[in-house]
Amino acid sequence: MAEPAARVLVPAVGSDTAKRIAREASETARVQGRPYADVLLEHTDVAGKVDEAALRDAVRPELYIGSSHAQVERVLNALK
Repeated sequence: MAEPAARVLVPAVGSDTAKRIAREASETARVQGRPYADVLLEHTDVAGKVDEAALRDAVRPELYIGSSHAQVERVLNALK
């Protein structure tokens, strides 16, 4: 979920910092067993600088399908 999170963070903190924060927050959330969005929103470089709803929506795992659609299409085509 770091990639979609970073996309939301870029306007507030820039590309390199957004990627770093997204990676660090991911590990912090995993280690502490906390929601990723909460960790991101509490980060000192992020707090109050991004739209909370947009960030929460960006990191909702049920909305993230990544490249799965393309993978399914390749499998279906291979089976034809």
